[in-house]
Amino acid sequence: MRPLILSFFLLGSLLAGAQKNTPNFEEIPPELGKDNLTLLVMDEDKNAVSKAIYETFEKHYKGPYEIQPRSMVYTKKYADATKYRFLFTVITRDVPGQWIGRERFPPTVDYSYGVFDRRTGKQYKLDGWAGGFKRSMVDYVKRMEEARAGNSK
Repeated sequence: MRPLILSFFLLGSLLAGAQKNTPNFEEIPPELGKDNLTLLVMDEDKNAVSKAIYETFEKHYKGPYEIQPRSMVYTKKYADATKYRFLFTVITRDVPGQWIGRERFPPTVDYSYGVFDRRTGKQYKLDGWAGGFKRSMVDYVKRMEEARAGNSK
C-alpha cells in the first residue's frame, strides 16, 4: 500500500511540473523576430540533447538560426551582439539521488531552456524544470516561433 501511495504522489508531482513548463510570452524576448536577426543556438555536446536541438529547430523554428558548439559561441566570429543578439541555451540542474523510506531514487538531470539577450544582458527562461528534455524543448521552440512570426509581420 505504501509504495502505491508514493507512486501516486510522484506521478502527481511530475504532472504538475510538466504543466508548469509550458512557456508563456514573458519567458520569450518580446523583440524576437522584429529585426530578422540570426538566433544563435548553443549545442550542448551531449548526444541525445544535441540531436533533439537539431531536430527541434529544423522542424519548428522558421527564422534564421545557427547551431554552434559551446566552444564556438564565445569566439570573435559570434561576438557581434547586433547580428547575433539572441542566444538559445539549454540549462541543466543536477538532482542528487535520495532515499525516501526504503525506496532509493537515483540521481537525475533536470532541464530548462532560455534565450539570452546579448544586447541588454537579460535572460528569458522557463519558470520550471523538466526531467525529460525533448518535450519541453519542443514546446518552448514552438512558442519562440509564434513570437518570432508575430513580430516579423
